Amino acid sequence: MTATNDIQTQTSQAAMNRNSYATSATPQRLVYMDHARSLAAVLVVLIHVAIIYGNLGGESGLTAPGEPVLLLLWFCLVAQPLAMSLLFFVSGYFVPTSFDRKGPLAFLRERLVRLGLPLLLYDLLVTPLLAYSREVLVQNQSFSFGWFAAQYTSYLSGIGTGPMWFVWNLLLFDVGYACWRWATAARPQRALGWKASAVQLAVLLLAVGVATFIMRLVFPYGWFNALNLRLPSWPQYLGCFVLGLLAARGDWLQQLLDNAGRFWLITGTVAALAFPLLNLAGVMGAFAGGFSWQALLFALWETTAALALGLGLLALFRQRYNRMGTLGQQLAANAFAVYVLHVPIIFLVGLFFRGVALPPLLLFAIVSLITVPLCFFVCGLLRKLPGVARVL
Repeated sequence: MTATNDIQTQTSQAAMNRNSYATSATPQRLVYMDHARSLAAVLVVLIHVAIIYGNLGGESGLTAPGEPVLLLLWFCLVAQPLAMSLLFFVSGYFVPTSFDRKGPLAFLRERLVRLGLPLLLYDLLVTPLLAYSREVLVQNQSFSFGWFAAQYTSYLSGIGTGPMWFVWNLLLFDVGYACWRWATAARPQRALGWKASAVQLAVLLLAVGVATFIMRLVFPYGWFNALNLRLPSWPQYLGCFVLGLLAARGDWLQQLLDNAGRFWLITGTVAALAFPLLNLAGVMGAFAGGFSWQALLFALWETTAALALGLGLLALFRQRYNRMGTLGQQLAANAFAVYVLHVPIIFLVGLFFRGVALPPLLLFAIVSLITVPLCFFVCGLLRKLPGVARVL
């Protein structure tokens, strides 16, 4: 009872402090944020298709072994941090408003339903079905699903399997934010004075890039463990989540996007197009981590390309596409479901094209043109089932 009373007391205090926030407790639809989330979902689908047909370590057996396709490697190295940075930033942006409106307990309960339930279902249902399908349909194994299910623990690679690592990490960030707000509920919440000038953001990009380099001294690029924390890129992901929090608290995002959006879009585009120079400089052979100038340069390049492009695209959407038609509404409504369920859909389409003798880039284009709309169509149908839309 004492703990409950303390929570209630602190929640009441937090409610009294809400008016000091720059953001309103009333939900506000930001169309350009929806577009950013939809773009990120599309990029994630394209990345996983590119991994398969670019011989970058995707579904073994769906394509013939071959050398990596440099163009698709470049696409993945730019699109992956860009998509995830957008997702973490947009997610962080709406967290303070949600917390203010619901309070700590309701906020955590909603996060557990919205993030924890898909995470659990994916790890316990989708992952074993996918693993069994790979063994039987691709590797030509002949064991039954019952036998496989009994052996499944040897296939389970940890919590947050496949694309659900993002959901798992975002859940941890949300819980961390709720704990911080609960611990500081007695303090007055004040609007932040940080206005994210070009110099401040440039310093932030540099700091995140250096932090990424330092993190990869211990956890190199591609490092993995059963907890799926993606520590090599945590400075970028956590940095974007916190930047989203700051944008919501400081009320500077819209002004920034109006005034400096073009600068960041050009900066990110130039950085992204500089990828061939990294390869010529020998960076790609030593980018994973370690105390080397190549690893530092790659961390700075990756951070600049992702974060600058993300801010630039947000500005572009706000200035040119800050409206929502029927198609945009469908894309935005199904973006999270597509993120969660795109891997099995890609696998099924990949099975259909297995053995097709076409150049990798052409296969990538064909499969992408089929898979992206198919993912949104299938997820749109699934979300019409009772209760599904509440989770996906």
